[in-house]
Amino acid sequence: MNNVIDNLVWKDLTSYSQGQIKRTARVLEVKLVNISLLVHRHIDYTGWLLSSNDLDLEKVKLKSEDVEDAKVEALNKLNGILSERISEYSRIKSIIS
Repeated sequence: MNNVIDNLVWKDLTSYSQGQIKRTARVLEVKLVNISLLVHRHIDYTGWLLSSNDLDLEKVKLKSEDVEDAKVEALNKLNGILSERISEYSRIKSIIS
């Protein structure tokens, strides 16, 4: 998985103040085909979260504290979520076919 993550382009979407000297990313986005995935922090939560409007995912808690680990964990979670949905859609398709 680390080879995959090394090839992805993560974009920092964090809003920074003009005078802010220390810039620490709090919102990172990666686009996978037509799906946007966010790894981010939120004031009401501790640690990193996973969100995607495209997949109806909102503030899924990640265990990782390190941003690089959180990115890998987010991609692993996404893999699991997509596998579950594909399985569900396949069952639905077999029912209606």
